[in-house]
Amino acid sequence: MKKNNGYMSAINRIERLLLEHGEVDTITLYDTMKVQKNKNGRTYRNTSTINEMTNILCKNKQFEKCGYTARTKTLLGSSYQVQVWRLRRGNNETQL
Repeated sequence: MKKNNGYMSAINRIERLLLEHGEVDTITLYDTMKVQKNKNGRTYRNTSTINEMTNILCKNKQFEKCGYTARTKTLLGSSYQVQVWRLRRGNNETQL
């Protein structure tokens, strides 16, 4: 059976980011994960794609959707909505 070490690492990194920042939209979360450094001061080699990260957020019970935020594309000027995420309320007390 294959271990999901990459996904567990991504889940832990997302959880830490949400603990630090509270409510974060998907794009900001993805951009922050791309530039995160590991304990050796290097960026992570295997950062999840935005689709993988969204699947992780949707399928794990510790994360919950808390709304949408409007973003504007700079090139065309059109707007679109981005999902906002946070840790599930009962989960915060168990981690601290």
